[in-house]
Amino acid sequence: MGFFSRLVRKLDLKDPSGSPLTARSDVTGISVNDHTALQLSAANGCLRLIARTIGTLPLSVVEKVGESRRIATEHPVHRLLRHSPNADQTPAEFKQGMAGSILRWGNSYHEIKRNGRGDIVALQPLDSAQVVVGRNNTGARVYRYTKASKHTVFNEDDILPVRGFSFNGDEGLTPIEYGAHCFGAALAADKTARRFFSDGMQADGVLEMDSFLNSDQRDQVKENIIKPFQGLRNTGRTMLLEGGMKYKQLSINPEDAQLLETRRFNIEEICRWYGVPPVLIGHAQEGMTNWGSGIEQIILIWLKTGLEAQLNDIEEALAKKLFSPAERDRYQIKFNLNKLLRADMKARAEYYRQGISSGWMTRNEARVLEERDRIEGLDKPLVPLNMAAVADNGELELPENDNATSQN
Repeated sequence: MGFFSRLVRKLDLKDPSGSPLTARSDVTGISVNDHTALQLSAANGCLRLIARTIGTLPLSVVEKVGESRRIATEHPVHRLLRHSPNADQTPAEFKQGMAGSILRWGNSYHEIKRNGRGDIVALQPLDSAQVVVGRNNTGARVYRYTKASKHTVFNEDDILPVRGFSFNGDEGLTPIEYGAHCFGAALAADKTARRFFSDGMQADGVLEMDSFLNSDQRDQVKENIIKPFQGLRNTGRTMLLEGGMKYKQLSINPEDAQLLETRRFNIEEICRWYGVPPVLIGHAQEGMTNWGSGIEQIILIWLKTGLEAQLNDIEEALAKKLFSPAERDRYQIKFNLNKLLRADMKARAEYYRQGISSGWMTRNEARVLEERDRIEGLDKPLVPLNMAAVADNGELELPENDNATSQN
C-alpha cells in the first residue's frame, strides 16, 4: 500500500481491496448493492433508457475551421469511435457500456491501447467495480485493476476515465450507494408485495381458543389447520374451525398500508436519483398518458436538464485523453443529437420550410438531415423575398426571364 500513499477510497459498492461491498438501508435493513438495486424495474428502466439512448447517438470528431465546423472523418480518433473502438464491441455497445458503468458504479474506465508509434488503436473496457483510484508519491493518479486475483497498476496516461457527478474530481458518485435508503425502501415494498401474493393475498392472523392446548394439540392445529391454508395454491379454501376456535386478523391490509401508493412513490424517487422523468420509463402520473402531445416537451426538457450534462461529461473526457494538447484547440468530440431531436413529419416539414425560406438552411442540408441523397443545384441558400438563389459573390441569381425583363 506504500505505492498508494494517498489512496482515494472508492465511492462505489466495494472496498479498496476490490471485494464486494454491500450498502445497507438503515430503515428497512435491506441489503442494497448494484445487483439487487437493478432488480427494481424503475432502476433497471432508468439505466437502460439512458445507456441505450446514448448508444444510439453518433459520436464524431469535429474540426474547427475558422467559424465553421466539419466532421474530421480522416482523423484516427474519429474512425476509432465511429467504427471499431476495440476488437470486441461495436460503437453502440461501447457507448452503452460506458454510460451503464457510470450509472451503475459512478465511473467508467477503459485501457488505452497504443501501437509501436504511440497511436491509439483501441479502448478496452475494464470492470469499473474492480478499479481503485489512488495517487502516487508525486501526486499523479494511478489505477489499480484487479482481475482473477491479479493486480495491475496503470499510469494515468494509460486509462480513459469517465466520471459521473463528482465532488473530488477523482471519482464519480453512484446513485445506488448514496440512494441506499431509497432503493432499500423500494426493495422492501417489493418484498412485502411478493410475500402478500405468495400467501394468497391473505393477511396475517391468529387462531383464538377459550382453553389452553397441550403440545400435541398445538402440533395438530399447525399440521391440520394452519399448514393446509398457507401459500398461493390454497387461496380460496374454506377453513373449518371447531371447539370455539376463532380466526382474528392481525396485520393491516395492503390498502390500509398504502402499498400501491408506496410503490408508485418509490418509482418516482428512483427516477429522481437518475434524473429521468417517470413517464419515460412507463410510469405515468394520474391523468397523464404514456404518449401524447406533452411527451415531446418532456423529452426535450430531459435532454436539456439531464441527458445533455451526461453527454458533455463523456465528450470532454474523451477529448482530454484522446487528443494531444495541440489538437484540443482544433478538434472536439461531439454527439450528434439530430436523431433524438427529430419530431414528427409535420413538425419537421415546417422546420425545413422555415429554414429554407429564411435562407439559413439549404435544400440539400434538409435532404441530408432526412438521410436522402443530395441533388445537384440545391446547395445555394434562398432569400425570403422571391426565393432566388444567392451567388458566391452575395448577389442574387435572378432567373433568365427576370434578366431579360431587366435588360428590356
